[in-house]
Amino acid sequence: MIYKTPEKITAAESQKIAEEWLEILNSGQDLYIDMVNTTYIASAGLRSLIIAIKSARAKGCDFAVCNPNSQVNEIFRVTGLSKIVPINNYEIYKSKSKR
Repeated sequence: MIYKTPEKITAAESQKIAEEWLEILNSGQDLYIDMVNTTYIASAGLRSLIIAIKSARAKGCDFAVCNPNSQVNEIFRVTGLSKIVPINNYEIYKSKSKR
């Protein structure tokens, strides 16, 4: 499933987003997080990504962050998340998500 994130992932929104991601993964679906419109992600949002990737791996689901802009990519690089979270282009996963 492709999940489009909002422009800003604040601490307040992170809990709701994390719950939605886990619900998707708990149903056994692959999860591709399309961040094309996201310009800001709070540390709580980064935590949600880590929880989601761990859940995806435990359940054998495919997981990737797609289309992050340069600001978000820089956050991932500085925090080291770029080494943990698969970051790819949305087009790679487009056909997979329509299973």
